[in-house]
Amino acid sequence: MVGKGTSIRCQCCGKEYILTESGFLKALSGETEFSHIPDWYRWERESVRQELVDGSYRLDIPVEICMMVDTKCIYRVGKGRLVHTVDGFHLTGCDGKLDYTQKPRASYSLYSDYFWYELGDMICIGNSKVLYYCFPTEQQDVVAKTRLAAEELFHLSTAIKCSQ
Repeated sequence: MVGKGTSIRCQCCGKEYILTESGFLKALSGETEFSHIPDWYRWERESVRQELVDGSYRLDIPVEICMMVDTKCIYRVGKGRLVHTVDGFHLTGCDGKLDYTQKPRASYSLYSDYFWYELGDMICIGNSKVLYYCFPTEQQDVVAKTRLAAEELFHLSTAIKCSQ
């Protein structure tokens, strides 16, 4: 989905919605499948969950990498590749010097943002010693889906662990 102002458009099917003055969605043509924003958001989450369950979810994108290792600043360290699957995150880069993995149970949620400090969309992973700020360089509009996938993976991995 791509949003602009009070409209939103699906890049797959081309369907467009507008946000009405009363706060509901209305299709510009055809049937309005989602008139209430929380219903649309629930559908998005369920779609991502289904991709995780059936094994079709995969994020694999080139990124610019910045690191925070202290509270002084964030350091630009180079290019890399961010992969997100049911196994969690895997970040590689910096001419082979960086190889970081993060399991789904490492965090309930994901710190990510759109046009972060006017630098670009950003996905942040890491631990108490280092944070990796990953800025997608090619594929856009992955931040929201990645956040949903990280949350759903946490829930799925917790359910699997509890059933064992």
